Amino acid sequence: MCIRDSFIIKAIELERQIRSYDDLEQLNNGVAVRCPFYYRTRRQLVEIFSQINSVANSEGIGRDDLGADILAAAEEMQWKLSAKNSKAVSQLAFQIKKTFRSLCRVISRYSQCVDAVDPQLRNNADLVQALVDYETAWSKGKSFLLNRGTLNSLVSFSKLIEGLAEKYKEMKDKIESIDADIFIAIPCIAVLKILEDDDKSLNNFCESDVVFTELLGGLKKCYLDIKASRNGELYNICLLYTSDAADEEDSVDLGGRR
Repeated sequence: MCIRDSFIIKAIELERQIRSYDDLEQLNNGVAVRCPFYYRTRRQLVEIFSQINSVANSEGIGRDDLGADILAAAEEMQWKLSAKNSKAVSQLAFQIKKTFRSLCRVISRYSQCVDAVDPQLRNNADLVQALVDYETAWSKGKSFLLNRGTLNSLVSFSKLIEGLAEKYKEMKDKIESIDADIFIAIPCIAVLKILEDDDKSLNNFCESDVVFTELLGGLKKCYLDIKASRNGELYNICLLYTSDAADEEDSVDLGGRR
């Protein structure tokens, strides 16, 4: 049996089962989607997609470690977060679900004529493009959504930047135009948040970088000395956020995902 037959035919079978449960969901107000069999079937389909990606994604890395927990995390974030909490995380969750549906549509089309699918799966342009989009979104999901500390940092810092961009048009324009200045401003904001001990674990991103940790320690000592010499009246750019955007901040419980 060729790769096309072993992977694609299995994917077609699982996609049909998923679709039948989606139809039931519309009829029964979501009861079917909470059925353990639905999630078991979907997990199997995601595993097949991962295997297909490893052999057919000629334009990407071909990762085979993108599991159903990424899709589950994306659904959880869409349920717990609104765009107001973090547009970046909401958009990432949306892209993960969107790319899963796109792959399902490709497989559904293949079910109409399996023989039309090139046995060399990387020669099927529609499949390759769907896999590229899938791998891009799901790789980010694996990095950012499955670790609670990283997720909390992303939600906090993305909301900080989004809040500043909403309030200050110049910053919004620089972000949208990818102005070079923004790549200096954003790291400065991150460092100031860390120095003020309001980093929401942002420094965890660099905790393995010994040089960065040592530099940060020295910088923090200088910062506190200067702040003390001015009787604590040192101007803090973080107040742009904490006094303006954070006044409207909604508390979001991201749960115990690790």
